[in-house]
Amino acid sequence: MFNTKLSLFEKLEQTTFGISFAQKGFKVTPETKFNKEPLKSLMTKEVPDGLFFAAVTKFATNCGNSSHCSFGKILMGKDSWLKFHGGVNKAGVKIAAGVYGIPIKGDLKFNKVELFLEVKHSTVSVMPNVGFRGRVGCTSQKEK
Repeated sequence: MFNTKLSLFEKLEQTTFGISFAQKGFKVTPETKFNKEPLKSLMTKEVPDGLFFAAVTKFATNCGNSSHCSFGKILMGKDSWLKFHGGVNKAGVKIAAGVYGIPIKGDLKFNKVELFLEVKHSTVSVMPNVGFRGRVGCTSQKEK
């Protein structure tokens, strides 16, 4: 209902979704690696224990008359990727959502701008950990 009223996710393309379930300490090896995104790039060394999900998408090439899509491309860059990931296990819940590859000027870009929420299971009443992460990088000539 939320999406149909606001048309917030109406103009997205190249959307992929992945889900995993593993016990603590499951190592990624050449034999057990993920072959498809988004899990391939998120899990290169170890699979998080418990249930884990991830999704990646980007705004459509042609936004049509969608103001949300047009504004998102202006704000975040036309080639930026939106990523959502998180997990649930005995320790608690972690969820993150971010934009990756936001151009600033020339070769300078934000590699990651991410909001996250972490709630740990506890017998004591505690506030959830909410935060913001960012990373700025510069593309070298070899990466182009």
